[in-house]
Amino acid sequence: MDFPPYFLDIPDNAYVMGYFGSEKFWRGLDEKDIFSMFSFDVSFFENPLLNEIQSTQSVSIHVRRGDKVIISGFQPSKLEYIEQALRIIHDKISHPSFFVFSDDIAWCKVHLPPVVAVMSDAPLRFVESESVQDDLFLMSRCKHNIVGPSTFSWWGAYLNTNPEKIVIAPHMSLWYNSRREDLNDFLPKSWIVLNCSAT
Repeated sequence: MDFPPYFLDIPDNAYVMGYFGSEKFWRGLDEKDIFSMFSFDVSFFENPLLNEIQSTQSVSIHVRRGDKVIISGFQPSKLEYIEQALRIIHDKISHPSFFVFSDDIAWCKVHLPPVVAVMSDAPLRFVESESVQDDLFLMSRCKHNIVGPSTFSWWGAYLNTNPEKIVIAPHMSLWYNSRREDLNDFLPKSWIVLNCSAT
């Protein structure tokens, strides 16, 4: 997923396959064009949670579990990482409100409240949307983001247009069980990257 310099020399009308997991692939383009490709239908703005998200110091927490719990080679979200990210948010933001998005909300309801309660009585809302599109939309509308080891939450944070956003993401060693040398360009340089013990 690293950005290869020769990519810019590929001629027009070429068919290119890959993951393109770096903003460098479209750097130099108008970012508004990228955001317009991922624009949401007006119906998404009727979501009852939107006003609460926009009127608070909202922080999305994306917890990725699902198939990553059982498929070798990948790592699900780690509590140690989430706890470290929450400490940074509490140091940088006054009166945060947390909105949890996950493919395993039941796990989150058991494990996250004690972690948050250790630091404060900040509001903690578990978002149970009708679709993944709703989740992506709401994550992108939060003021700040705690990203899980997931390209889904990567896009949720990337599409967040808050100019003062704080985005925290796990180091790539917390995404895969094997060492990956081709992921240096995957996380934007403005994001805070945490490399904590993965136990």
